[in-house]
Amino acid sequence: MEDGDPSAVPSSPLGLVPPASEPFAPPRPRLVAAGAPAAADGDHAPAELEPRQAVIAESRRPRMEEGPPRRPLAVPASRASSAAKPDGRKKAAPPRAKKLELSDAAAHRPPHGSPPPPVPVLPACSVDSAVENAHDLFGTLPANNMIKRAERPGFCLIGSRVTVLVNRYITFCCPETIINMYKVSVTPETRSRCIKEALVEELVKISLGNKVIAFDGTHIYTITPFSFELEEEFVVSLNEGGSDGAPRVSYSITIHFAKSLKMQEIVEYYDGERSGVSQDTLHAINVVVRALSSRFACLTSFQLKYGNEENFMPTGGRWNMVNKKLIDGGKVERWACLNFSKVAALKVESFCTQLINMCNDMGMVFEGQPLTLPQSTKCMDIQSALKALDYHTSELFAHQGRHKRLQLLIVILPEEKGHYGTIKRICETQLGIVSQCCLPKHVKEHANAEYLKNVVLKINVKAGGRNAILQEGLPFLSGIPTIIFGADVSHPSPGVYSPSISAVVASMDWPEVATYRCVISAQLPKQEIITNLFQVTQDTNGCVKTASMIKELLLNFYQKNHRKPERIIFYRYGVSESQFSQVLLHEVDAIRKACMSLDEYYLPPITFVVVQKRHQTRLFPFVTTRDPEPKGILPGTVVDYGICDPWGFDFYLSSHASEGSCRPTHYTVLFDENRFTPGALQSITYNLCYTYARCTHSVSIVAPVYYAHLAASRGRSYQGNFGDGSSIRETTPSDELPEFLQVPKIDGNISVVMFYC
Repeated sequence: MEDGDPSAVPSSPLGLVPPASEPFAPPRPRLVAAGAPAAADGDHAPAELEPRQAVIAESRRPRMEEGPPRRPLAVPASRASSAAKPDGRKKAAPPRAKKLELSDAAAHRPPHGSPPPPVPVLPACSVDSAVENAHDLFGTLPANNMIKRAERPGFCLIGSRVTVLVNRYITFCCPETIINMYKVSVTPETRSRCIKEALVEELVKISLGNKVIAFDGTHIYTITPFSFELEEEFVVSLNEGGSDGAPRVSYSITIHFAKSLKMQEIVEYYDGERSGVSQDTLHAINVVVRALSSRFACLTSFQLKYGNEENFMPTGGRWNMVNKKLIDGGKVERWACLNFSKVAALKVESFCTQLINMCNDMGMVFEGQPLTLPQSTKCMDIQSALKALDYHTSELFAHQGRHKRLQLLIVILPEEKGHYGTIKRICETQLGIVSQCCLPKHVKEHANAEYLKNVVLKINVKAGGRNAILQEGLPFLSGIPTIIFGADVSHPSPGVYSPSISAVVASMDWPEVATYRCVISAQLPKQEIITNLFQVTQDTNGCVKTASMIKELLLNFYQKNHRKPERIIFYRYGVSESQFSQVLLHEVDAIRKACMSLDEYYLPPITFVVVQKRHQTRLFPFVTTRDPEPKGILPGTVVDYGICDPWGFDFYLSSHASEGSCRPTHYTVLFDENRFTPGALQSITYNLCYTYARCTHSVSIVAPVYYAHLAASRGRSYQGNFGDGSSIRETTPSDELPEFLQVPKIDGNISVVMFYC
């Protein structure tokens, strides 16, 4: 996105024009990876894309005369080599790594505890003449107009502190850094890595001045050299076995200076001044990065509340439904079962009985027997079977003097794949029946109890119930009516002619925030920006039409709570960093327009958060002598410095239980008018991960985003197969979506519940 002249940019109805001296992204300084951990005496930590890569990054400051800045480069330890071989042959050059989006200089970071930056004021404008001046009022913003991105207000100050390892660091270090390499010899000799590490750790404390070092079992690496010149011998005593009461064993440790490793070699290599990089230098960087650890916060989840007045604190991110009942059990009076599989009817009937008994045991209300027998039906005649069932039940209710429909249809899927989307499309868009599909392999005379409980969790929310809520509501949100959105876009597979499906969900039951409604829409293929958040169009007769997913959900919230939401939190999934500016410009503006279309003075503050899961950052448990085999990263571990943008507002959150390494979710705050503190927004996000209705554990991404992903997938299942669409493209304008590719309208009885679960 190019910076334009603010004076020449036509203002939008929100007045979102970039300041003359504040471009979208502040200039970025030169950042170079080093090979030593951070210390109080000026040492710095290295940067890395993967555990065996060191990174060199050029400045992000625009260069008008020098051309575009070069991308960061990587030196894999397994590829790069020292200078040319004695026979004159050169080793293969290492491959270039993917682009690493580095952040701004630490010198520009706001002081800890300083007040957040000022938030731009969004003036109101009149919408009285919206019909006559629709294009002027709600027109698309110019491409060079920008909204200022949210800045970091500080760092997390809540929760306990934990130590983890990461595979990526952002550092601010000079290429002149030198790593000193020392060889370590232990007498009596031991092969135990833990004993060697304990000896070196003790030696650093008592004799080496608590210097920051990295140890690989054979060598010590440090930036600050030790006080002796070449070699020194030390005696260290260690408790045998690690226990306090065990006898102490004395070891003689000899530290010998091996060589100095210059980071300038890497710079010279990529400048073409060297033919390779020494293996010792690359190994030193690798050891240093792997040995680095950082202390991050571990948030605490709030207590969950179930229907039998039981409040409990989840531990380890997992729990179960033993002796627990649903907080709000749904009621089902009219239900049926259809079997499209080869499973015998008696087994299906037994399975339905077990499932209904489990529903009643967990707090739901199921009455009577199924209206139709669970008889087998040919899988190739699914549409006819579903419509015949609807006709039969409608006639039955008409004879009873009741104009009602089925509330639930239990469907045993056929063994062949590919029928799920057809069943859901017919039930939810044509018949208005909530359905629960089950695979035939789970249909048994003695079904698995855990499987039945998981199915009950889905059925309950589809019947309008709630499974569990946070006992005290979401933190920091209980005092002000707040609506939480989640949005995602599902794109078609390559070579398939199909639209992109956008889905937006919004919470309805403030302050518990456990029930969501969704709106699904189709848009042009491969288009990431959600066009129907708010869109004004004209038909052939010149009539102005407004399509707004946000407006519809805001009205639903008002009808449910009889109050307007006074704050908006919007979680957006599936956006890459290269699309941040477009999403910030168009989607935030669309949310604001949707609010103003309801009332010209209705301007609730918006917090817009991008959720990313596809990245290369990993967290690793920290191995110590007391805990040589840690199980994994604790749920609630949040990282908001060291590997984050020191100027922008972002953080990594591991909200799910994991074993070994963990891929945290990256949350980037693009816009924040609510002025949340880091701890507040992180706590809200983490606790939302415990409200996911389909399981009894915290999930890796925030619940509304998960629901939006499911809703988008459901909209995708409604679509048919049109091949590559070559014949359709010839008769359809490229900027228009054919009518038959639009998402069919979901029945009103279905849209009020969480049918997509």
